Amino acid sequence: MLLLLAALATAALHAIGRAASHAGLERHYQANTVRHRRVLSDFTLARRVLRSRAVLPLSALQAAYDEIACLLATHAIGADG
Repeated sequence: MLLLLAALATAALHAIGRAASHAGLERHYQANTVRHRRVLSDFTLARRVLRSRAVLPLSALQAAYDEIACLLATHAIGADG
């Protein structure tokens, strides 16, 4: 039961992190001056977004959902290819 809960929490953090990245919030939360590449993981970004109670636009959440659904479909067990 705890493993299922941990898996769901991990999936939720990944989705929130991807949505924050699509919304362009990633640069707001990083502390260093590197601006030409990603520095924060999706999980770290999600934790910072949740801690600050930032509001994510629906379009960013939809883009994250679409991206994750595409990844799952591409890498599904038993998928052709």
